Amino acid sequence: MNLKQMIESTLNQSLKNLAPLVIMTLVFVGVSTVSLGLLAPVMLAGYTKSILDMIRTEKKPGPKDVFSQLHLFLPLLLFTLVLFIIIAFGFFLLFLPGLIIVLATTFFLIYMVPLMVDKNLGLMDAGQESISLVRQTSFMDHLIVVVIYSVIQSLGGSTLLGTIITIPISTIFLMLAYDQAVNS
Repeated sequence: MNLKQMIESTLNQSLKNLAPLVIMTLVFVGVSTVSLGLLAPVMLAGYTKSILDMIRTEKKPGPKDVFSQLHLFLPLLLFTLVLFIIIAFGFFLLFLPGLIIVLATTFFLIYMVPLMVDKNLGLMDAGQESISLVRQTSFMDHLIVVVIYSVIQSLGGSTLLGTIITIPISTIFLMLAYDQAVNS
């Protein structure tokens, strides 16, 4: 993976589409918050699809794009609920099992949602394909992608302004990594 090119492209795409990205992110965060998180996974799927289209075809992202993947509501909600229960149980047992589950899920299933919206794969198929893509990618390259993505997400997670800035940047970066993983 060409990390330098991915970082440059991320910054260029972010600046080039700043206003539409901020508006779409506000809708994504707003709907996710008002729905108490129930719509967050499906809104993320629409958000991901919009960013992927922006990168590939230079289509400007829009607020309605976050609603484009509503057909994935049930599978993503069930996956999120099951994952939440497993992680909570892991943290309940001891801190370490919960942390291992979070790290393994982030590491191996990072491309699951992009695969669902890009290739119209079902939940299980997308999960298996994500694991396969991770295994085909150089371990260090993938680890760097996951760390950069996680750090960007973490930096903005404490404030609304930070979230509005970091969600688009981290998602663009992840979609560029996804594109390289799929096309290699």
